[in-house]
Amino acid sequence: PSSTILMELVKSAAKIGSMAHEKVAVRAGGKSHSYFQLLTSALQISMCFQESQNHHTDS
Repeated sequence: PSSTILMELVKSAAKIGSMAHEKVAVRAGGKSHSYFQLLTSALQISMCFQESQNHHTDS
């Protein structure tokens, strides 16, 4: 499952293009967040969930 999520993130980033890190994807709370920031955050969250799941299955 996590490899599928990672692949979808990579596909999305490729579709957006190489300039995605400069384009604004979301404006909230007076701040702007780029596509690159959103994808990076999504990957970090996914990795945290994966680590948490692995920790619980190892116990």
